[in-house]
Amino acid sequence: MTGVEGYIESAASGMLAGINMAHVMNNEPVCTPGNETMIGAMSYYITHADPHNFQPMNANFGIMHLRDKVKKSDRKNAYAPQSLAIIKELIDKHEL
Repeated sequence: MTGVEGYIESAASGMLAGINMAHVMNNEPVCTPGNETMIGAMSYYITHADPHNFQPMNANFGIMHLRDKVKKSDRKNAYAPQSLAIIKELIDKHEL
C-alpha cells in the first residue's frame, strides 16, 4: 500500500521497495530514480504530497520531468528513451 493505483504502478513500487530494503540491509544507499522516470516521479509524489489532500495516482506524464526541452508535440516520445537511459545507468551502477 504505497498510494499508487494500477497493477504496473504497484508492481514497480513493490520492486523498488524490495531493492531498497536489500540496499538498507547491506548498508548501501537507497536507489532514488528521480522525477525523470515514472516510478521516480510517482515516488516523489507519494512522499511529498500534502497528507490532507492526498489522492492515489496512476502513472501520468504530468508529474514526470524531462531533462531536455522539447516541443510539446514531441514530449510523449521523449519520456521513454529518457527513462530507459536512466534505468540503464542505475543498473550499470548496481543501484537497481
